[in-house]
Amino acid sequence: MKAIILAAGNRNEVSEIVGNIPKALIEINNTTIIEMQLNILHMCGIDDISIVKGYKEELIDIPGVKYYYNKDYELNNILYSLFCAEKELDDDVIIIYGDVAFNKECLERIIYSKKDISLGIAVSLENYKKENIKNLEMSYLDPDNNIININKNPNHKNETYGQFTGIMKCSKNGIDIIKNNYKYFSIYNKNYKNALISEFINNIINLGNKIFGVVIESGWIKINSIDDYYKLKESYDEFYGAYKTRTDWAVRSEMYNNISWVNKEETLDAMFELCNNSCTNPKILDIGVGTGKVLKYFKNKINNAICYGIDISKEMMNKIDDEYEFNLLVGNVEELSEFGNDTFDIVTARMSFHHVKNLKKAMSEVYRVLKKDGKFIICEGVPPNKETLEFYKEMFKYKEDRNTFLVDDLINLMNDTGLRKITTRTIINKGMSMNNWLNNSGVPYRNQDIIRKMHFECSKDIQKSYKMEFVGDDILMEWKFIVVCGIK
Repeated sequence: MKAIILAAGNRNEVSEIVGNIPKALIEINNTTIIEMQLNILHMCGIDDISIVKGYKEELIDIPGVKYYYNKDYELNNILYSLFCAEKELDDDVIIIYGDVAFNKECLERIIYSKKDISLGIAVSLENYKKENIKNLEMSYLDPDNNIININKNPNHKNETYGQFTGIMKCSKNGIDIIKNNYKYFSIYNKNYKNALISEFINNIINLGNKIFGVVIESGWIKINSIDDYYKLKESYDEFYGAYKTRTDWAVRSEMYNNISWVNKEETLDAMFELCNNSCTNPKILDIGVGTGKVLKYFKNKINNAICYGIDISKEMMNKIDDEYEFNLLVGNVEELSEFGNDTFDIVTARMSFHHVKNLKKAMSEVYRVLKKDGKFIICEGVPPNKETLEFYKEMFKYKEDRNTFLVDDLINLMNDTGLRKITTRTIINKGMSMNNWLNNSGVPYRNQDIIRKMHFECSKDIQKSYKMEFVGDDILMEWKFIVVCGIK
């Protein structure tokens, strides 16, 4: 399935607040309406996306999508914009106005419709109670939810009605209906370039075609006014909760072992060196055990070690070979209640603490389960220097929720928890492939494209800090890891 976003118009009812920009670029809590749309589309499995732009088209520059240009946007309307992307009308397609925000559930209701042509119809009066109803595209439905007409001058006696959401789905057969009717509509309607999609829909209905109304009760807002803008800001969490980038470990587990750094032993060598443990039968707990790389390494070095691992992802731990017979638990480092006080000689955590939500609580639990003189060894990827910190944070925003550490932060975590004799090692992995990392990251393709673009367009100083080497469509660079050890 494809998606076409129509964002060419120059009308902006909230320009006094946001400035003279395309409505699709209206910013809501550090993101834009079009970013919301793209994220929801990707969450619904739609990656083939086109955007029709016109007004200030240079401002809409998002990687990973196709663009069409409505050069006469001031002289025509949204229906004409749709047919600027006529090339994309060859498969099932979702058509979306550029000024609507919606959550995943809303879009899925429309996507799942089996009708040839389906329009999302918002029936909750709350969506337009502060608006003049005569200015909205109101749709009237028969008892089977087929659309009777869409009218800006409503006469809604005894009829079910609601506002056209600006979201429309067409099957392949529906596309044929749309294209055939547009051919004649453009011949017999001299004003067709200024026609709204709603006018065109009425024409199709009048010719005997059925168009289905998918009833939408919540999770949708169209920006027609300043009131709508503030309403979206107030209900941002409802939408943000649906499209925020989340770590899907079930997806990541399938590709995790393909990532170069995961298989490199430099960090494992440093962790073992700092361990320097003289126990004859050490009990080891690995936090965020993942696919078991740390425990396998330690077990191979200390054959009589008794190894435990904990991870929030059962799918990741399922990748660990049964031959190792590790003691594995699904759980969270912030709650290690399965283990008693003073249980482990060594606790390790490689590239897992940046996922921890409550660092203080996690460190307290690590301290509790460590034996006296036991060692906690943590390894984390860090920015190459303080100058790259903001770039690092911005980049990872498109991958996951993440704590960003510098070496001082890791040392302070140890000190604040009461661990002593803090020692550190710095490891530089050279020639690390950006594409290897991203292609196996489990991150949506659009987010991968954004991260790639950030790397290719970053400043010379950042390139120098990472020692970037541009090789075709890939970048090889140096990645910095810090290993820190503290003793209870």
